[in-house]
Amino acid sequence: MKKIAAMLLAVIMVFGFTACGGTGTDTPAADTPEDTQGTDAPQSAGMISEEEASIKIGITSQTMKEKTYRDMMAGAEERAIEKGVYMEWQPCDLDASKELDIIHNYITRGFDVIAIEPVNGTVSVEMAQACVDAGVPFISLEVDFEGENMPDILVSGDFYGIGQAKVDKFVEVFGDGPANIVLMDGTLGDSVATAVHNGAVDQLKNYPQITVVHQEWCPDWARDFAMTTMQNVLAKTTDIQGVISANDAMGVGAYNACEEIGIEKDVIFVSMDDDEDAVMLMQKGIKYYSVDKNSKLYGTKVIDAAISLANGEEPAYDKINDAGVKMSLIDLRWNSCDDLTVGKEMYPHLFE
Repeated sequence: MKKIAAMLLAVIMVFGFTACGGTGTDTPAADTPEDTQGTDAPQSAGMISEEEASIKIGITSQTMKEKTYRDMMAGAEERAIEKGVYMEWQPCDLDASKELDIIHNYITRGFDVIAIEPVNGTVSVEMAQACVDAGVPFISLEVDFEGENMPDILVSGDFYGIGQAKVDKFVEVFGDGPANIVLMDGTLGDSVATAVHNGAVDQLKNYPQITVVHQEWCPDWARDFAMTTMQNVLAKTTDIQGVISANDAMGVGAYNACEEIGIEKDVIFVSMDDDEDAVMLMQKGIKYYSVDKNSKLYGTKVIDAAISLANGEEPAYDKINDAGVKMSLIDLRWNSCDDLTVGKEMYPHLFE
């Protein structure tokens, strides 16, 4: 579960980031980190100004590199404009100290609510404490917080369930026969990566005919690392029927390694995020299946929850987790080589 200042810069980044989009070739390219540093800039057209707004919402994420984040931001921006509130989204580029600075900056500028996707659980303690000390309600975006101070609400998908669903999808496509698979997980210690991994591992217990020939935690959910890992696996054995990865960056990285030796059409790839590169592979007939996180809805739900908190109201929620945190859950959907309906909605330009 497989990267700034104000909104104009964020919109520029939507067009400037190329790591997760098509490269103009048939083979998706490896991730290329981009510089997301910036200076203060006006918010996007149509949004009320920070000075005029009665409600100001600050959001910080681990990155803006994958399109799923840019879709989240687009959903949040659209909702903020609709509701007449000011929203600012700043990624921290997986830098915990930078993320803490962003939070302190929001607090200093008098933001009413802050939504945070902590780089990891350890640094979440200090981030939560900063909000509590300032009396600012805070929302968690996907990631579990550690320590005593819990977020007012967690906006997330059921990542344990996604891990289970990905295993079921592989069996649905492959069948009931014996199979060797590679399991690619996100950053070790990341709560989303852990939940996806645990769901997959627990579900695999129901399919004793499946052998995990290699499992790897991929730092920063990175495509290059996943590709190298898959190359190393394939150097030992090419008897691989499936790759189950935590995000599409890793899934596409594994695909690239398989393509190098000509077995890409023999392997089933099951992943998450529904990135453009993954959809391009689906269009080519590659057996690729990806959970679409309905990312724009994430942004919408964050803004709705933030407005409720800013008004002193309880935000709508679906359940309470084991840590006692209210959860607003996102309904997820599949995009695949068998049914590209979601892909057409997300990437209409690929189908023109």
